[in-house]
Amino acid sequence: MSDDTQTDTSAQTTGRLLCIDIDDIGELTFSKPKRKDYHRFVSQVADEKRDKFVAMVALVKACAVSPKGQELEDVFDEFPGLVSDISARLIDMATPTIRATVKKGR
Repeated sequence: MSDDTQTDTSAQTTGRLLCIDIDDIGELTFSKPKRKDYHRFVSQVADEKRDKFVAMVALVKACAVSPKGQELEDVFDEFPGLVSDISARLIDMATPTIRATVKKGR
């Protein structure tokens, strides 16, 4: 694919899965982050000495359902920006919508 070719992508979150369809590549599927994977991600991002992108890659790989391994690496070599996009969506999946109210004390 040439650098001037626009790639169409669409993403859909269905319950505990994030499905991303990319023209010319196919579907990528990721599960909602598990507690240990999310904890590791937050710890790595909070550490000023750690590379934040490496933390994003680790989270995305930990949540990968399909493809995995070298096939996923090949996708990220072609589209490195997907890592940050997918990691942000996975973080959203791990964070519920919170509705809070503040009540006056007695």
